[in-house]
Formats: sequence, C-alpha cells, structure tokens
Amino acid sequence: MTHTKHHPDQHERYIENLPYWKRAHHDWKFWVALSLMLTSMLIYIVTLDDSVQPDTQNSQQLKQPLP
Repeated sequence: MTHTKHHPDQHERYIENLPYWKRAHHDWKFWVALSLMLTSMLIYIVTLDDSVQPDTQNSQQLKQPLP
C-alpha cells in the first residue's frame, strides 16, 4: 500500500505560507477576540430590554405644562 507520510514540518510550512486571514483560525488571539465579541453581543442582546424601557417618572414630569 502506498502511503504518503505527512510530516508536521510540512503542514507548519504550508500554514506559514498562507496569508494571515486564511490561517487566523490557528491563532489563539483570533479565538480570544471572537469569544469576547460574541460575549459582548450576547450581553447586549440580553440587557437590551433593560435599556429600552422608558423611565416613567421622567416621562410624567415632561408631560406637565410649562409655566
């Protein structure tokens, strides 16, 4: 059976020759940035209802006629 042996050095050299945007998923900084971005998006979505609710005390004060 003919088998081509893959050496780890060949794979590393192949990855190093690619542009960064193609090999970014091998970099730990990419995964940290992606997880921080997704976490912040999730926090924004979960807390959106808190920020959209009107403040009833301020809205009642604004409805009073001006002197």
